[in-house]
Amino acid sequence: MMLMKCYFNRSFGTILTLFLMLLIHGCDTKKSVVDKDFHFTLLDKSETNISFNNKLVESDSVNFLTNQYIYIGSGAGVGDFNNDGLPDIFFAGEQVSCKLYINKGNFKFEDVTEKAALQTLKWCTVVSVIDINNDELMDIYVCVSHSRNPAERKNLLFINKGGLKFEEQAADYWLDNTGFSTQAAFLDYDKDGDLDMYLMNHNVFQNQPNNIISQQNARGTSIAADKLFRNDGIPAGKDHPVFKDVSLEAGITDVGYGLGLAISDINNDGWPDIYVANDYIMPDFLYINNQDGTFSNQLNTRFKHISYK
Repeated sequence: MMLMKCYFNRSFGTILTLFLMLLIHGCDTKKSVVDKDFHFTLLDKSETNISFNNKLVESDSVNFLTNQYIYIGSGAGVGDFNNDGLPDIFFAGEQVSCKLYINKGNFKFEDVTEKAALQTLKWCTVVSVIDINNDELMDIYVCVSHSRNPAERKNLLFINKGGLKFEEQAADYWLDNTGFSTQAAFLDYDKDGDLDMYLMNHNVFQNQPNNIISQQNARGTSIAADKLFRNDGIPAGKDHPVFKDVSLEAGITDVGYGLGLAISDINNDGWPDIYVANDYIMPDFLYINNQDGTFSNQLNTRFKHISYK
């Protein structure tokens, strides 16, 4: 696999850009892959040792007709997982295992997936790199989708134990959500000094996605509803924070087909807001932070036009 020929869906452009920037500036560069005019050079797997291939094999039960999102690809996360000052790469896999490649310098990488206990057997979609327990070691949150069995859709949280050893602990953090997750974003929405999480979900097996949905009837019950998890700190008996689903009380109730998620201070009031780009007939969501732990979907009053409505 060429280093730059990773396959991402259209919501992961920023990840690809970040990956390239970090890779170029963070490695021991005896060999340049970008000239002064910013023309990039592809590096073959024989040079980088990165051979990850998110290969899909269709069958009578896994194909475009049963899940039209199987070809949108998976994500990648960049972070310094061993604190050596070089950016490493974690690839999410769907029918193949996720992979972690450690940067050895000079654009050489080593596959440490098995040694790090990061093998997966789930349909993984998006990667978030975050120090979720504030121990100065980067952890990995992985969204999972596709399967009709909820037990096989539980999201994954790989906690970095140091020494390139990881342990899956999503349930311990109360973040093993079983929705059809397409992206997660960590933000301090209540400005209490710790990071919370917004989780964008989807409804993969909806046979009539362009049917109008009654948001009132779907609130709190639909598997496609997005989720907001509040960081409730470290409870007694634990050595790490736990996250509580506060979606309904925070006003995160609309159901859509989310494919893109962005966090920004839209109205310049110093509080983070949330934009969700939806597929099909469903309009996007613009959740404005009310500064009291709740959000209001103000898309209609803030925008005159969106991609589809």
